[in-house]
Amino acid sequence: MRTPASIAYEATLVHVPDGALLAVDRFEYAQQALSENLLQLPRFVEGGGRWLTREELLDQALARTAERYARTLGAPPTRR
Repeated sequence: MRTPASIAYEATLVHVPDGALLAVDRFEYAQQALSENLLQLPRFVEGGGRWLTREELLDQALARTAERYARTLGAPPTRR
């Protein structure tokens, strides 16, 4: 992959019986060259030191959302 990827989504966790909003997770991220933003170093290293595909970025982001929602519901996070 030679160009940066970007993703954005919003996920809402609703208690169906009463319609109560339990959690909302918004995620928006556009890759930047490391030379443009050194604060991205941890994410760059996590990604293996290369541009990630949109699918890879989305997989990581959705895993974090699932962990947050599991904590909201009091369930232990699952390991992949």
